Amino acid sequence: MIINRTEYFIPTLIPDNIPEVIQEYFTLLADTLTSTASKLHQELPSWVAQFSFLEETQLDSELTALEARMAVIAQRKAELSRYKSILALSSNALVASVVDVLVHGFGIPVDTHDELREDFKMLDDKGQPFCLCEVKGTNKSLKREHLNQADSHRERSGFQEDFPAVIIINTHMKNARSVVEKDQEIAREQILHARKMSVLILRTIDLLRLLKLHLNRQTTLPEVKNLLTQNSGWFRVNDTGWTIVTGEDMPQTDENPV
Repeated sequence: MIINRTEYFIPTLIPDNIPEVIQEYFTLLADTLTSTASKLHQELPSWVAQFSFLEETQLDSELTALEARMAVIAQRKAELSRYKSILALSSNALVASVVDVLVHGFGIPVDTHDELREDFKMLDDKGQPFCLCEVKGTNKSLKREHLNQADSHRERSGFQEDFPAVIIINTHMKNARSVVEKDQEIAREQILHARKMSVLILRTIDLLRLLKLHLNRQTTLPEVKNLLTQNSGWFRVNDTGWTIVTGEDMPQTDENPV
């Protein structure tokens, strides 16, 4: 039998199949069970808590500190998990997530006056733009048209053709089933075109790995800004460092690889 979510297993003989006997049997059984349950689950009056052991005060303090620490840890884990969303999102959600990584992950302020369209500006300590950022999502790899759009947005914003421009692209959004499958190379032709257009390519997985290096204090914020503004081609990042891929030493590949 179950009373107040507590299970009771009672060894007993089966009573005779006579109505009077069965009624008496279950009446006695119910009385015994409720009496036992009441004794086991008797609640202490609230005033009992007024008596306190000295150890309880210390334990309460430790428990409060642990709860506060757990809340901080949970919040930080949620922040790091939020950064990883740039590997899966697209459209405006991807732009907002990239902005979140730059602002709260790296500490780089941005100008999103275009209401989170596909391009925004990274700002220096004086609030002046130092790099134009284009964000794209695709189910395949980077294409020439993505680079051309980054260049046209730079021109539309009134910057010179040599003004630093970065395209952050989330590639293979639907067909990647793991981080390994997500980590696919950019085609040589697109890298060469990026060099020609003075555009730096950064996959979302590259950006996330760069943030990992930054949080591990393997690179500083000035170094990150310098890398973003002084290079063109493909900014490839792994778990131990980075490489600026120019495409000159890469084998010939298809123009639009899948």
